[in-house]
Amino acid sequence: MTLNDFSSRAVWDTDGTLKGRTARLTGFVTPGRHGTWYVSRLVISCCAADAQVRKVRVHGPRRRPPTPG
Repeated sequence: MTLNDFSSRAVWDTDGTLKGRTARLTGFVTPGRHGTWYVSRLVISCCAADAQVRKVRVHGPRRRPPTPG
């Protein structure tokens, strides 16, 4: 499931098709405030100059995953 599909369902799906399900999202981890974290992706419409960040806040683990390397 793409990050955009997940976001759309999470906000607009009144049937609750995500409720009680586990979703797997691919992206990079970005920190938020107060120990929160996000799975983020860059969305490019035409070229790298117009890239925008799409992100989903992760609820559950208190600590973000370790950064590889």
